[in-house]
Amino acid sequence: MAGSDAGHIEIDVAVVGAGPAGRWLATLLVRRGVDVAIFDPGPKARWPNTYGVWSDEIEELEIPVALRRSWPQADVVLDLSSPQQVVLEREYCRIDNDAFQGSLDDRLDDGGARWIEAKVIDVEHQDRWSSLTFVGGEGGDEETIRARIVVDASGGAAGLLEYVGEEAVAFQTAFGVEADFDGDPLEGRQMVLMDYRAPCGERDENSPPTFLYGMHLGGDRYFVEETVLVAPGAVDFDELRRTLEHRLDRLGVSILETHEEEFCKIPMGGALPSLEQRVLGFGAAAGLVHPATGYQMARMLRAGAPLADTIAEGLEGGLSPEQIARAGWQILWSDQLRRAHLLLLFGRDVLAGFDREEISQFFEVFFSLPGQSWRQYMSGETGHREMSGIMLRLFADAENSLRWALARRALGDGRRVGKALLPGAMATRRHS
Repeated sequence: MAGSDAGHIEIDVAVVGAGPAGRWLATLLVRRGVDVAIFDPGPKARWPNTYGVWSDEIEELEIPVALRRSWPQADVVLDLSSPQQVVLEREYCRIDNDAFQGSLDDRLDDGGARWIEAKVIDVEHQDRWSSLTFVGGEGGDEETIRARIVVDASGGAAGLLEYVGEEAVAFQTAFGVEADFDGDPLEGRQMVLMDYRAPCGERDENSPPTFLYGMHLGGDRYFVEETVLVAPGAVDFDELRRTLEHRLDRLGVSILETHEEEFCKIPMGGALPSLEQRVLGFGAAAGLVHPATGYQMARMLRAGAPLADTIAEGLEGGLSPEQIARAGWQILWSDQLRRAHLLLLFGRDVLAGFDREEISQFFEVFFSLPGQSWRQYMSGETGHREMSGIMLRLFADAENSLRWALARRALGDGRRVGKALLPGAMATRRHS
């Protein structure tokens, strides 16, 4: 679709960022005949994080996602008056990062995508083009390339996007280790989504509650991770490492050989991107991280094809960059999804304020909801009407102590909840 003139390199789409989001969207665009360039200072860097997804969320993707392992169920252990186990009869999978990344790279190379090992430092918009200024390597010269459409998939590191509002950011923080153990750190369970039992046998009221997330990978190998679901600030990794060590000591389990360590800090919430800007966003940069769970991968994967269709069809149809960007933003952030996001921010702040016992009470009720309800809540793709119905059902099913805690938070957060539910409120917020 693109050509060159006056010595300028011209492409259809510049994707900034070569993480899972950038590679995924670029691959889908190449499949649609779009000329793509991918910008990243380290485009071949290995993805460091562990990505877990529910199998039913990735079944109908046009490109298969390589999986390292799957489990037919996920277990939740809650720290109530006596520990309670909840079994979620839903297949859970761990993505094989190396295989998935390699398969996307092969498709990108076969499709003629351009890899540009550089950092984008500026974007200027003209009538039909955007000029990207970038620097390759330390001390490299500035260069320029022109693209019809620019997508920031850098997780926000490129700083190309504008955001609306002043929503506070909270953090999910985790320290994990993949290792061979001399015993079973999961106590016979194969996949543990959350184990909220106190790791030291007693509750520490001065620290946010943590839970164990774990997977049996076969033989003596396990992945275990100590996680703070959400807190106003990021928890120190050394503190999480010590907490995990206390948990393993209490179980009488030791590490024989460490294969990998994981340090994970996920910003949750924050302002959403403006829908009026020329630069499109994708992945975490576009605010797709679920503000109450930290999930992002499955939603990003499912949103990729509709967004790629919109971009490819807009380019083929001769639409202006502004028209394509507006249509793309509507794919990612319809009015209903923006309203639902406010309700999820309310849910995030509720969880951030709970102690270990309260959060266990919450999840006891949450996972007793009909399976469709808690699945919709965790997907991040549910409109505000359905989301408010799920929250009301949870409130009705809760015990009085939990119900009162939820009511106090709702009364203190009425402005945000009102914006989510009242007609016209989001339009006002968008242009504030």
